[in-house]
Amino acid sequence: MLNINLVPEVKREQARVKQLNLAVSAVAFVVGGVVLAAILLLGSLLGYRSTKITATDNNIKNIQNELVAYKDLEESVLTLEKGLSDIKQITEGGRDWTAFYGEIEKAMPADTQFISFKVSGNTVNADVVGKNVSSIDRFIKSFSGYKDKDQQPVYSNVLVNGYNTKDSGEAFFQVSFEVVGGVK
Repeated sequence: MLNINLVPEVKREQARVKQLNLAVSAVAFVVGGVVLAAILLLGSLLGYRSTKITATDNNIKNIQNELVAYKDLEESVLTLEKGLSDIKQITEGGRDWTAFYGEIEKAMPADTQFISFKVSGNTVNADVVGKNVSSIDRFIKSFSGYKDKDQQPVYSNVLVNGYNTKDSGEAFFQVSFEVVGGVK
């Protein structure tokens, strides 16, 4: 009978399994290392991002706290800007009140006198005293027909709202009229 020696084949099979185990172990070790490195890298990126976000939030809070002091300054600047624009409007395009009162004085009949005088926009309301009842008519005619140097009417809608007389003959009356042109 023939004797077959199976030991070398078993040894060869053991060597192959050992080599396969070694290769699988090496691959598993490399893959495990790569996964571990990836986990560490992602963890450190997450930590860095979290730290960066916290630092940015703190910077935002600090800047907001610093800006609180400037809020009052901003409101003051806005108030100053509004005031300056009002002043500019007055100096550039407003009514020349000195000339306006001069024109009123020129239009006023000699026998009448203002007791009170209130300007609201372009409307003037006033209490006037005259020498007699005829002073009312002279007042209306004088203000209705008064014209500036360019022959443009200065006053319109001259209305007398009522009058009272005293024993001395003086007439007290309320008037309202509108300033038509801009006395500049």
